[in-house]
Amino acid sequence: MRKNLAIQTNITYRIVTVLVLFSLLLGTAAPVVLAQGTTPPAGPTTGGTATDAATTDATTDAATEPGDPVALRVTATTPSSGASEVAVNSAIVVSFNRPVVPLVGASEQANLPQPLTISPEVAGAGEWVSTSIYRFQPDPALAGATEYSVVVAPLTTPSGEAMTEAFEFTFTTSTPLVVAATPSEVNAAPDTAVTVTFSQAMDRASTEAAFSLQNRDTEATIDGAFAWDDASVTLTFTPTANLDFGGAYAINVDASAQPASQVGNLRAAFHQEFSVVPLPAVIASTPT
Repeated sequence: MRKNLAIQTNITYRIVTVLVLFSLLLGTAAPVVLAQGTTPPAGPTTGGTATDAATTDATTDAATEPGDPVALRVTATTPSSGASEVAVNSAIVVSFNRPVVPLVGASEQANLPQPLTISPEVAGAGEWVSTSIYRFQPDPALAGATEYSVVVAPLTTPSGEAMTEAFEFTFTTSTPLVVAATPSEVNAAPDTAVTVTFSQAMDRASTEAAFSLQNRDTEATIDGAFAWDDASVTLTFTPTANLDFGGAYAINVDASAQPASQVGNLRAAFHQEFSVVPLPAVIASTPT
């Protein structure tokens, strides 16, 4: 009888111990109550009996220990710290391990904390997409080939828990490259214009200086006029005179072209060839 009671007591104590540890990991403060008529086995305890430890507010105690997962902290960022070749149209997202702001409507977002300081300075808008996730969308896009530093200011939860210090991370945006160019086929029209589309906004002056349209037969450089779309992503080159019928041409963009930030250069030089439709010619006749 006594042996069975000892075994039951030992099993109960082990269950309580697992529940206490599980409670601490989850950051909950739910009390764990021993089954009626049982007591923990004798032995040393830390901070009181097993029952005392089970009913302690684990969240409050753990929050005072640096590095504890229960303390308010940043758990993830997008881009990740140290990331490179980050797309310039990326949003900056910071996630916390617990709710930081109350759940409010869209009209009340302006009253919530805006915790990010970005260097170099970036225009845009931030919002809390949930009570623990903050998202900042740059507008216009981030500058290319640029290292950014983001500081997350110390915040305090609605229940009073505070971050012990600011959190900082860095990332570097991508260098530009040519993603498309026209014409790219044989038999292009002699009055065709050339377009080059880049992966991000470009510095117009350096990009125009890096561009050339060359007659592959004569090696002559073709004169013309430049135009850009409003986003400075697509360059259009219109030759002053029609291209030669049957001529072979090459579109070139040297690596010296710079992004709009004027930091860094084109990731690689670009070269693409095309040919112009030949003049009509008789290729056969019947009867001969």
